[in-house]
Amino acid sequence: MQRIIPRFVDEEDEKGACTSLEQAVTGDILPSFPDNVDDEGDDLPEDPETCLQMNLVYQEVIVEKLQDVELLLTHNKEQQVSV
Repeated sequence: MQRIIPRFVDEEDEKGACTSLEQAVTGDILPSFPDNVDDEGDDLPEDPETCLQMNLVYQEVIVEKLQDVELLLTHNKEQQVSV
């Protein structure tokens, strides 16, 4: 099963610069999926057990991303101290 994570697009930035964490967290931007993503998950059963399992997977992805952000913030603070 391939994980598809939305890429945050800043519509005001034509050069494709990274979106700020603040914008992503506060919802100032909307996530978008790549054009080549199809609706391959449409055939999944919608029973409560499947929904709960999918929810757990999404929670794991979010926890992983939060850990990545925390690591980046720590690294950034270390760089600021050295400057």
